[in-house]
Amino acid sequence: MLADLARAADGLASLEARLSAGLSRFDGYHARFTAAVEHARQDTAWISDTNRDSAHQVWFELHEDLLATLGRPR
Repeated sequence: MLADLARAADGLASLEARLSAGLSRFDGYHARFTAAVEHARQDTAWISDTNRDSAHQVWFELHEDLLATLGRPR
């Protein structure tokens, strides 16, 4: 699971770069997601907890931001 999340973090870096080139509000998702994955190596709660900046929380916020950008409801 952690290896899969680390690969997702790597992919998010290039996605964020492309998105941020047009809209600066996309800056920071990669750093937050990567930090959550690093924390998860010691405490798996960082994968999916909703009471911290977990990988799930960051991914969910990115998803919501993308939908808002496109003007689409969830």
